[in-house]
Amino acid sequence: MGRTHVRGRACILRAIRQFIGWGYIHLALYSVLEPELWHNEWRALVAVSKAEGIMRKIRDGFGDTARPHYPWGLQGGMPRLWPSTQPV
Repeated sequence: MGRTHVRGRACILRAIRQFIGWGYIHLALYSVLEPELWHNEWRALVAVSKAEGIMRKIRDGFGDTARPHYPWGLQGGMPRLWPSTQPV
């Protein structure tokens, strides 16, 4: 692998991390799952939880034993939709 290729890949990976960190991915997901109330944190959390439940059923049905870690959830009884830098 050439040096240019390695640096290009590193640049792309940095851009992906930054794009995710800005919250655009989450905003797109909430906009699709809760189009009318995407800005309501509680409704978006409920929509994401329902989608995760469906995905869990699909993974279980196909025998997938991996469990992804999602950085959202309840924090102090209130929804926390945006990812934090601290582990949950």
